[in-house]
Amino acid sequence: MNRLALAALNSTIDDYESVTSVREQLAAFLGEPISEESLFAAFRALEAQGLLEAHRASVDGQALVRTAITDTDVPADIWFYATSAGRQLVDREWDKLFQSRRLEK
Repeated sequence: MNRLALAALNSTIDDYESVTSVREQLAAFLGEPISEESLFAAFRALEAQGLLEAHRASVDGQALVRTAITDTDVPADIWFYATSAGRQLVDREWDKLFQSRRLEK
């Protein structure tokens, strides 16, 4: 797993996150610019692997509901949350890539 994917996954451990809610923070943590497209692609790949769940606002806007991602989705409209498998992967792999550095929210 690459650094962007692991940091993106870690960002969703405790709260729902979207591309726009964490992009700048991840860029600062990784020390490199991150485009919305590359971060959304990382989130989509993690979701396809069962490491994240994708959600969008319900019709009344009062809740987030699990959803399937489509090619026409706007990245800011999709919120991601780590699955149990995603959390376990972060626990196993984090120190291998980041030597105990933590992403602070």
